[in-house]
Amino acid sequence: MGVRHHSRSGLAERRDEARADVERAIGALKAEGLSMRVGPELQIEYPVAGAGTGGLLFGGYIDLVGVTGTRVDIFDFKTDTPPEGDVEREYPQYAEQVRAYGRLLDAAGVIDGRRLRCGLLFTADGRIRWVEPRPADLGESGPKVRV
Repeated sequence: MGVRHHSRSGLAERRDEARADVERAIGALKAEGLSMRVGPELQIEYPVAGAGTGGLLFGGYIDLVGVTGTRVDIFDFKTDTPPEGDVEREYPQYAEQVRAYGRLLDAAGVIDGRRLRCGLLFTADGRIRWVEPRPADLGESGPKVRV
């Protein structure tokens, strides 16, 4: 039954492309020292929720969170066409998304003085585009996140 579904949806024809995307993403993560198994230091589909701008509730799932003794890395995987220039200019909504995730983790005490890195990993080329957290994005009590 599953094979029939794949052939009708066109997924079977894209299997090699999907495999290549996954291999590129894994290579990029390994290059950042994130090749460990899912566990306390590496979480997938990490749920977050909290106050957003204007008092609205913001919630979602961070694709990947990696934690070391000195840093917290947030990744959002993107299957869009990779940007040729500045990711923040070409995909401002994605840049804001990972920044918002960083603010929520900071407010929850997850960052805890470690360096925060927010990355958009474009699977088509396997490159991470880093988005710097802005000091104005940090908690009202002062910056807890080192950029």
